[in-house]
Amino acid sequence: MGLPDHADSDQRVTCTVLLDGSSAARPVTVSVGGDGGTRVDVRGGFRVRVSAAPTSDRVSSAVLIDPVLLP
Repeated sequence: MGLPDHADSDQRVTCTVLLDGSSAARPVTVSVGGDGGTRVDVRGGFRVRVSAAPTSDRVSSAVLIDPVLLP
């Protein structure tokens, strides 16, 4: 998870991965140029959700960069 390249350099977003409604990993806060790369074991789960919460009103979008779900 990250921010698009056109975002201002001071923008940040906190990314959370939820598995069946519960946090599956520690939230990660990212800024432009960084990525919130994380690995989450989703075995035994049913629904996976990735949530992005901006840390200011100026963040308009976040991107999911090359997501991979392994069997």
